[in-house]
Amino acid sequence: MTNRQNPPLDQLLPRLQFVLVGFLWPPFRWIRSIWIRENNDQYRFFVQTDGTQDEEKLDGFSYLIGQILKGSERILDKQEPDSKHKIKYTTQYGSGVPRDGGYQELMTARIFKEIAEKHEPWRLEDGPV
Repeated sequence: MTNRQNPPLDQLLPRLQFVLVGFLWPPFRWIRSIWIRENNDQYRFFVQTDGTQDEEKLDGFSYLIGQILKGSERILDKQEPDSKHKIKYTTQYGSGVPRDGGYQELMTARIFKEIAEKHEPWRLEDGPV
């Protein structure tokens, strides 16, 4: 069995964006945007928040993103039967948009609109924030 770590971000990004529209955006309305980059064999999430959030809200987000990534590991392992993916990640929170280190848009108002228009147009009524 091959032990693989994170799949290339380009491979994971579209899947994550689609899942986030359906599962993360609605319950976490305090999230303004989510950014992602690869760094030292792990993903680094930067979550732009609407002000300071309490620990319970941050824990809820961390739990749900962990579950989504575990699901991604299982999907990747099925696509490559002799593999065992283990997605490592860290999460940072802040009120601004990250300006350093090659972050890519994971979930922004623009991405939300693109996905919702194509797959879930009823979500456009409430918007991403």
